[in-house]
Amino acid sequence: MKALEEENSRMKRIIADLTIQNAYSQGGEFKKVVSIPAKKNAVRTLVESGFAKVSQVCRALSLNPASFYTPCRRSHESVAIEHRAVQMSQQHPRYGYRRVSEMLKREGILVNMKRIQAIHKKHGLQVSRKQKRTRRVKKMIQIAFVHQA
Repeated sequence: MKALEEENSRMKRIIADLTIQNAYSQGGEFKKVVSIPAKKNAVRTLVESGFAKVSQVCRALSLNPASFYTPCRRSHESVAIEHRAVQMSQQHPRYGYRRVSEMLKREGILVNMKRIQAIHKKHGLQVSRKQKRTRRVKKMIQIAFVHQA
């Protein structure tokens, strides 16, 4: 009888884990959850929606609950560099990551270009393409007639 109860509780836990995974992946709008920050976001989303408890969702996504509660550690210098790069990109929207990294070097901040590129991707600061100037066809035709005559 005891073995049957243990088997029943284990099966319930497996079913609960599968329903949590299905609830998060429904709709096709979510990517595969692999990295720890992505798992933290998934746990936060499911708990805020009232679907399950933190411990249940962490178990379903194979995330240690301590990892969920531990805040992200980033140096103040890294945060300041990111803030400055974003600020510079917003001041000069036509500047790409290469030019921004050059300007940061001129200010005395040594940063890898790839890092600035990652910051641009993270904040959606892609440079919009310049629109080509179009010429009017009538003027071109008139100029062509003048040269032929």
